[in-house]
Amino acid sequence: MDLVFDKKIIHGDLVFRSVNTGTLDATHFNEFGVIEKSLGKLYVWDNQNTMRKSFQDWVKEGNGGHIKVYSIKSSDFYINTLKLQNGSYDHVMNSDVLEFITEKTIE
Repeated sequence: MDLVFDKKIIHGDLVFRSVNTGTLDATHFNEFGVIEKSLGKLYVWDNQNTMRKSFQDWVKEGNGGHIKVYSIKSSDFYINTLKLQNGSYDHVMNSDVLEFITEKTIE
């Protein structure tokens, strides 16, 4: 992973990916995780906060390795209330509670 990409991401950011469900293409983001930065490495906790994976492994499990990273910018945002709409989280990503940070395709 490149250093510029890594520096843009902070502990607690949300990362979204697309996982094939048979009903959506890879342009719809239907899974998210919470980024942990620890000792210079990136990890992702699943949205239930039960499993931690390396950032690279988590991204590769999605369709095409394409991800988008957002920071929470509203104190009224509660991660536990996020719900899929039409099979994706696109509505949250396009709302005013998150701030777009970066996107990348990792192969």
